[in-house]
Formats: sequence, structure tokens, C-alpha cells
Amino acid sequence: FPRVKEYELDGKTLTGQVQKLDKMSINGVLVTPEVQYRKIDDTTAEYVMKVRNDDEFINAEITVKLQLVGNEMHFDVTKVVNKNNVEMGKPVDNVRKLIQTIEFPGNTLVSVGSNKQGAKFDGAQMSTNTHNRGDYHLDLKEGKMNEYTYGFMYGFVSSNELAASVWSNSQFTYRGNDFARLTTALERVEGVNYLGIQSSPYWYQRAYKNLVFPEYTLELPSSKVVITKDLNKDNVVDWQDGAIAYRNIMNNPKGAESVPDLVAYRIAMNFASQAQNPFLMTLDGIKKINLHTDGLGQSILLKGYGSEGHDSGHLNYADIGKRIGGVEDFKKLLARSKEYGAKIGIHVNASETYPESKYFSEAILRRNSDGTYMYGWNWLDQGINIDAEYDLAHGRLDRWKELREKLGADLDFIYVDVWGNGQSGDNTAWPTHVLAKELNSQGWRMAIEWGFGAEYDSTFQHWAADLTYGGYSLKGINSNITRFIRNHQKDSWVGDYPSYGGAAN
Repeated sequence: FPRVKEYELDGKTLTGQVQKLDKMSINGVLVTPEVQYRKIDDTTAEYVMKVRNDDEFINAEITVKLQLVGNEMHFDVTKVVNKNNVEMGKPVDNVRKLIQTIEFPGNTLVSVGSNKQGAKFDGAQMSTNTHNRGDYHLDLKEGKMNEYTYGFMYGFVSSNELAASVWSNSQFTYRGNDFARLTTALERVEGVNYLGIQSSPYWYQRAYKNLVFPEYTLELPSSKVVITKDLNKDNVVDWQDGAIAYRNIMNNPKGAESVPDLVAYRIAMNFASQAQNPFLMTLDGIKKINLHTDGLGQSILLKGYGSEGHDSGHLNYADIGKRIGGVEDFKKLLARSKEYGAKIGIHVNASETYPESKYFSEAILRRNSDGTYMYGWNWLDQGINIDAEYDLAHGRLDRWKELREKLGADLDFIYVDVWGNGQSGDNTAWPTHVLAKELNSQGWRMAIEWGFGAEYDSTFQHWAADLTYGGYSLKGINSNITRFIRNHQKDSWVGDYPSYGGAAN
């Protein structure tokens, strides 16, 4: 069975899973796989796991590879064969035939025992409340300890000698917008308390009703562990050393490398057919800011680039506003702004639609239990909330492609308005990551409204950067651990705004 018993680095050790395992979970159902083991080389092992439970419609073959790469351990599912013959993007007669989730419960990829000096766990959960930091710290001790099964975005175990961190591409959630890719487990074995970190369940095949989502939504499960000593040379081994090493195994949001250079963020807004900021006027503004700031990097959000301006024509992303210059002037803005260090993005909505959009249809609209429409914004035309799962299953990606074909390659980012508040249904980690993959596939980095939004993929959070917006409970990410890891990649943190108190003061 694919588990790690122990790690050794320069004669020092940390444990993995100290107890024997023989079960995995498919769709929340425990199954005992038939396992074929193959040693590929001195650093690589392969496990072909056949799982079957006819009562639960489970019939699959899952291949797992464990590989050592320097001081890293890679745990990768390299192949999934669903013998129920589910075809991605096509209807299925019974959604129970899908492999919706894959999990290795109890398979802690790394752990630390209370018999190690300085044994501790440190982790970060999502918090956007300036009064409540999302960081947790637990010292392991001898004797009875309480259960410690929680979801975390980031997690580290350490002793006085070694630190370890775990990355996972799990897009799981336990409590809404928590992005709980990791799960902790505390177990007592032969008088020793072990605190371990395992991957949370991995989503795999999903569907809208009986229509399976497209092929590109699939992502093979993957996790990595990195072991390290005192990296920051402060003569203490702790989570900071693990966090520094973690940067070598983590995902990197698309476009994150440009974040440190984007000093000036601002909005160019058009609204209600008034064309207040035509594309070439925005270019003039870019030139002025460039002169005033001695060429500091700029990020400009075009809020109302399409149709008749902001909150008009939603879902028709390629409908470039004619009153503000149309496609020709937009492309001039994109091309000419480069020499001034400017990155241009657009403000879109994937949660509402309006009747003037050519993509407006009865089928995509959300309804209340009494059959009436779920309405959204109404400061101009009345917006109606859509079903994002229906949209994903029925070609949302094609609308992004249409926009890319019209504008070319010079657009830098897409800001997704309101996504995360549930207007369009499930906006938690997995659907958000799929949306980010769609944007990234067209060459765009992702930005989003809420401080918690798209934690895995986003490079900018509106409610974090706009200091006066909202209140103290919905600001940027309040976590020293998370910021230590990703400060250089995201504008997503609590700003200095003393009236909110806590971390904002």
C-alpha cells in the first residue's frame, strides 16, 4: 500500500504513517484495493490499485507513484481508469458511476511524534477577519491529547532537528470558503502521540445533473512533502524553515511573478452608456501616471469594457463596448500600454446575466423554490443569477475563447466580480479552481473580489486592497504563515486601516 513509514535526512528522522494501512475511499466509500507493487528504481515505486464495490457502482483501477526527488517525496496518482465507461462532457445514466472523490484516509504523508524534542504542528486556515488570525500552533506532549482533525490550507510539522511541509492539489472544502487542501490527524500508537498531515479528499469526476463536466476539469491527484533543516540560519528549526522549503513544491498562481512590480492599481470605469473613460483616454492616463511615478508598474482594471458599460450584457464577454472605442481602440490600448509598464485587466461577471446578452437563456437562470427567478443587481437593467454548474457543463470555456480570439494575447488579467458569494450556486474551491484554469488557459492571470476568493489561484483580492471597502470581518487574508509563504505572489493581505482594529491596526 502506498504509504511512507519514515523519512531520514542527514541521520535525523521524521515519521510518515506509523501504522499499516490497506484501505482507500472512493466517493466516501471505504474499499480495500487489490494492489500490485512494482519497484521502478531506487527512488520510485508504483502501485496499481484495483477497487471494486458493485453495490456502490465502484469499479476502477488507480495507479499511484511514490518518488523521492532530493529532499522531496512526490505522491502522484498517474492514472485513473473508471471501468464504468464514463465519458467526459457526455450524459451518464447514473451519476453514481462517476469517480467523484478519491481519498487515502489516515495516510498521513508526514508526521511528528511526541517522543521528539520540540515536536509541534503549525498551520494556517482561511480568515479574513482582522480580529481573528488564521494561524494555529500545537505543541505535542506525552499523555492524552484531544483529537485534532481539522482542515488547513498550509501545514507543517517539526522537531528540534527537522521540519516538513505538505502541498496538495486537493480542492476540497469542509466549511465553505476554507480551501482546506490538507487534513490533520492525531493518533496515539504505543504511548506516543503522532500529529500527521494528509491530503484532503481529491475531487475527480463531477457532473451537472446527468451531464458530466468537460475533460479539462479533470486533474490527477497529487501531493508533495519536503523535509528540511534550519534553512533561515536562526539556529532554530520550526515552521518558517518548512515554509521556505514549501516554496519549492507549491503551486504558483499564473502571473504571480509580476505582482511585486504592480505598485499602482486603479479602475477606469464606464457606466450607463456614458463612455466616461474611452480606451484611448485610459491610455493617456497610463502615460500620465508613468510620468508622475517615474515608471512604476501599473495595473488598470477596465470596469465596464463591454456592452454599454459596467453591469451590462453579462456573459457576452467578447462584446467590446463600441461607444468607448470598440475592438480597434481596445487593442491599441493593450499594445501601447506595454511600454509604460502597465498591465490591463477587465472586470467580468460569471454569476449573473442580462436580457441584452446573446447568451441569455431560460435554461441557465436560477430559480427560487416557488419558481420565481433569483434576481441579482438592478441599478440598470435587472440582472438574474445563473447556475454556474449549468454554465460550466454547457460551454462557458467557449466564451473565454471567443474573447481571446477577438483581443489577441495582450490582455493580462481577468477580475471575476462577486464570485464566491454563492449567487450562482457552488463557488467553493473546486469550481473556483476550474474557473481559474479556464482563464489561465487563455493566458490570463486571475483576480477576484473577496479576500478569501480563489486562494489557490488569485493574485489580487479587491476587498483586501480597497482599504475602506466592507468591514473588519471581510478584508484580506489574516495569516502570518500564509503571508510568509506568498507575500511576493499576491495582493491579498490585511491593509493598514486602524479603525478596523486587530491586524489592520
